Amino acid sequence: MDEKKKQRKIMIVKSNKILIALFSVLANISCHAQKMHTKQISKDIFGQPYIETQASQNKQILRQFWIDVNGERIELKQKLDKRPILYKDSLEFQLFVNKNLKMPIADVSGRVIVTILVGETGKVQDYRIIKAITKCDECITNSRALINQLPQFQPAIANGQNVKSTYNLVIPF
Repeated sequence: MDEKKKQRKIMIVKSNKILIALFSVLANISCHAQKMHTKQISKDIFGQPYIETQASQNKQILRQFWIDVNGERIELKQKLDKRPILYKDSLEFQLFVNKNLKMPIADVSGRVIVTILVGETGKVQDYRIIKAITKCDECITNSRALINQLPQFQPAIANGQNVKSTYNLVIPF
């Protein structure tokens, strides 16, 4: 009887070791699978998230989402046939800026970079200031006013259809 109990305990210990080894292997597989995809959240100058990027281990972008102020995620197409167009050339844009951008009172120079969400119709749906001139709140205010005056874009095209996309705009001061 004692021999049977002893053998039973040995079997339980062996089966526990096998289960531990199996769980260890499964945990390693799970960790490896999680490392294959990374998620990065980009934030604007106010610390608000605006872009979520899911990438493979070799940093190839798999999916990208615009995060609006309510936290809603809007998927962006990665392969565009045509990017959104604001002006045909930089001279046209420069004329628009010269006409519509109010320069700050303080003597500052630099640039404000804005990422814009352009809708399927070409209208500005949302925007985020991702880089600004330090200690120049007036530059941010004036940049917002300029963005609100932007004309309609020619929307991005993917697979022959208009799609939502982002556009980076550099506003010089």
